[in-house]
Amino acid sequence: VYSKPGAPDQGWHADGDHQKGAQDIRWNTSMDGWKNHLADAYALCVFIPLIDLDDETGYTQFWPASHQSRGLAGFGPVAQITDSVWNGKCSAGDAIWYDYRTM
Repeated sequence: VYSKPGAPDQGWHADGDHQKGAQDIRWNTSMDGWKNHLADAYALCVFIPLIDLDDETGYTQFWPASHQSRGLAGFGPVAQITDSVWNGKCSAGDAIWYDYRTM
């Protein structure tokens, strides 16, 4: 993705969906007790910016743990309202990596 400084903000989105038939986060009462189950990550995104990402140039915001439920799609603005975002401000050459399903 190439984005110029001053470009309009992108809407909240995940780079990829959950795999067909994959489980969202849930609780399971089995013989081994209560356990948190979530489908394993099947892809990671990595980007390495060629310029510093800051308030002037822009940056990507992430909603930590949003990969746990596909039902959060479309609710990205809630992350901002509840101050649940992580701002991807970083220096040129730094790497940011995340689960493909994260918004």
